[in-house]
Amino acid sequence: MANKFTEWNEFEKELNITSEEEELIKLEMDIINAMIGLKESNNIIQRNY
Repeated sequence: MANKFTEWNEFEKELNITSEEEELIKLEMDIINAMIGLKESNNIIQRNY
């Protein structure tokens, strides 16, 4: 089965993300990265039992 897209920007255009949605995604990524940074700086680990 052949891939429809060969480059990320082709796939990204197909998503039809609005500028508002893109800003929300960036905000979510910033929050996630901040949480990861805090966990790492405080040596907090997550264990799955």
